[in-house]
Amino acid sequence: MKRIIIVGAGASGLTLAIKLSDKNKVTLLEKNSDIGKKLLLTGSGRCNYYNEDMDKFHFYTDSNVSLDDFISENKKALDFYNDLGIIPSIKNGYYYPFSNTSTSVVNSIKRVLLQKKVNLITNYEVKKIENINDEFIVNDELKSDVLVLATGGLSYPKTGSTGDGYRFLKDFNLNIINTIPSLISLKSDCPFQKKWSGIRLNAKLSLYEEDALSKEEKGEVLLTDYGISGICTFNISSIASRGLSKGKKEEVIINFVDFLNIESKADFITYLDNRDKEYDLNKVYELFDGFINYKLVNVLLGKYKDKKWSKLKREEKDIIASLFYELKLPILGTSGIEKAQVTSGGLDLNEVDLNTFEVKKVKNLYVIGELLDINGDCGGYNLTMCTLSAIKVGESIDKN
Repeated sequence: MKRIIIVGAGASGLTLAIKLSDKNKVTLLEKNSDIGKKLLLTGSGRCNYYNEDMDKFHFYTDSNVSLDDFISENKKALDFYNDLGIIPSIKNGYYYPFSNTSTSVVNSIKRVLLQKKVNLITNYEVKKIENINDEFIVNDELKSDVLVLATGGLSYPKTGSTGDGYRFLKDFNLNIINTIPSLISLKSDCPFQKKWSGIRLNAKLSLYEEDALSKEEKGEVLLTDYGISGICTFNISSIASRGLSKGKKEEVIINFVDFLNIESKADFITYLDNRDKEYDLNKVYELFDGFINYKLVNVLLGKYKDKKWSKLKREEKDIIASLFYELKLPILGTSGIEKAQVTSGGLDLNEVDLNTFEVKKVKNLYVIGELLDINGDCGGYNLTMCTLSAIKVGESIDKN
């Protein structure tokens, strides 16, 4: 029976404690007064814990390694939640507990921790870790044969994710890839943003990095007084944030009329010409009644709002069509790590064995969850990554 210390009682640490407790002496350390503080916030408090679409393109890393084998085992994460007794509510491939609250997941985990008699120590802050004669010593008082770091990244610092794990990793001389915010709102200097703030609508976002298309997302977008937010924005933010950190040019093009399935701006002008003739409309703003948010129409049209479409010059129609079909937003930055849902960057994956997540340079030291240089889109991907990395460690330790 091995003595195992797990630092951090978030999603990954909790999963591993459950997996290892039958055959080992597990001590789980948490600096908060209770477990799963960030887990309670997942999925806007509903805990989106899995997704049917586990394509590798939903995951990101700068570590220059393949995640294919790791991601291919994603069903193990789903099995873990099934084993907890979580009954899923599945909407568009997104898995939530049927209770529609993350409290159900955390309470189920607490129940199993009690059943397995895991030694959970809360309000315990790890300040010092040493590795002496193949033994790990925490704060000069707790000793173990195996140490697992599961302290989380830098996102949601109020939940305790304040970057402690990165300091411990650096003490072991491990390479940390630049930690930056992800699943985050993006800042721009679009001239319309002060007036369009608060509008929520469906659109297509196309992210261009150095003028080359990087990623497209369709769905809900929130227009803000500083730029853009919402799920679509979050799902392009990882690439944008990484690019900005490297000094690259990032630009988002918004198509507010993507649902019309029009293939070019010229075709959109033709569509408006035909709409004007069919309904005998008097003013330009009337062309957009019925399919575009009226507030956005007023903001974008400006001086053209009350003019007659048929009387406009071709270049004026071109300007109007561009505003709705391909509005360009230069991306200047993000809303910051304090408002990010997850952290991009972290421990270079070349520092660990991706089959076991054991650190190559330090025997019996493991790293899991958000500390690793892996992050995913919105939709259960990050929680799946945290859960699966813990499961892989549990399998490795039990096997050995």
